[in-house]
Amino acid sequence: GAPVRAAVTLTRSDRWTLVLGTLVMGTIGVFVASRFEIATDLTDLLPAGDGPEAQLLREIATSELSRTMVLALKRTQDDVDLAAQSRAFEGALRGDPQVAGELAFVSGGPAPGIDEAIWTLYQPRRLSFLGSDVADVARRLSPAGLAASAADLKRRLASPMSALVTKIAPSDPLLMLPAFFEQLQRGRADGIALQDQRFVTQDGTRAVLFLATKSSAFDSRAQGPFLAGLERAFAGLPGAAHLELETSGVNRFAVRAEAMIRGDISRISIAGSLGMLAICLLLYRYWRVAFFILITTGTGSLLSMAACLVVFGRLHGLTLAVGASLIGVSVDYVFHYATHQFLEPDPRGPRATLARVWMGLLLGAATTIVGFIAFGWSSLPGLQEVALFGAVGLAGALYATRALVPMLMPLSPRPAPPLVACARWLGAL
Repeated sequence: GAPVRAAVTLTRSDRWTLVLGTLVMGTIGVFVASRFEIATDLTDLLPAGDGPEAQLLREIATSELSRTMVLALKRTQDDVDLAAQSRAFEGALRGDPQVAGELAFVSGGPAPGIDEAIWTLYQPRRLSFLGSDVADVARRLSPAGLAASAADLKRRLASPMSALVTKIAPSDPLLMLPAFFEQLQRGRADGIALQDQRFVTQDGTRAVLFLATKSSAFDSRAQGPFLAGLERAFAGLPGAAHLELETSGVNRFAVRAEAMIRGDISRISIAGSLGMLAICLLLYRYWRVAFFILITTGTGSLLSMAACLVVFGRLHGLTLAVGASLIGVSVDYVFHYATHQFLEPDPRGPRATLARVWMGLLLGAATTIVGFIAFGWSSLPGLQEVALFGAVGLAGALYATRALVPMLMPLSPRPAPPLVACARWLGAL
């Protein structure tokens, strides 16, 4: 059967210590609960400071380019009206409250008046496009260059575009602006065309829409529901059965990456917790060892969250996930202490056993804490948060091991046979 355990004796001082500790941790818990705010924007982890590299990274991460998505409605049947489906999809996006509130813009075709806007912007600046450098300008204005420009103007006046050229030529006889637009056209990607004033691919198989979000592409708390809204709006299209939605955007990769990180950490945490519980039940056959571990890691985690909320004002989701895993090393403090108390208990009681191994525990915790503190000098706010979270958490777990666990430890427990056998095997090894 299971080994007989000696009773735990609590003195009056122990009881007051437990009551006071419970009140203090309860107060800290209330503070954490009242100010608990999880940040999910990965740009919060970018380098801090006003240096050019840091500014460039932040500008890239928050720019409209990084917040822009390209959507394609691919038809699976030839009789699908892509232009009509594109308009319907744009209307569905604007009509979904969860999507519309996050849209900076959405466009499936040229904006009304875009031609006039381009002309108004570039026409007063047409002289800037006369040549690429001084030599090129001199060549264009030489007698031979002017003769070539005159011949080109004459040719264009005889072309089907003569009506447009006639309007441009009086203010731009060298046709600098048309040449600039033609250069832009040659450099433009050939994949997009217009069908009924809607963007479609040249092969006519897809309608294309462009949109941008108001929130950063790395803010998964905003981007997750937004991407779900896109799928919902597409599913509600009348012709959705004959279409496929293709999407591209930084936000898709950011949301997916965070989900993968959280999933990996959750799986590792669950596996570690089950392994820890198995050790407690198989080797010690004493469920209170698991309770001791819960006390130490819980105290460390609560103090870590409070410290980050005080210093940073919020807690990043990845800091919480990664930091909680890192301070899990504090389970070693309880295992180390419990093993000595079960195998070689000091006759004077659990506190004397702890005093015997305390310098080892202190040295192990101190070296790990120093390693975390070293991250505090990093320019990355994410590492600074992890450093604070880990250092405070390990210090809190070590303190709980010293102040709370000994008074709950059995006075003279009889070790379970598996623990004795394991110790003998390791000693022989």
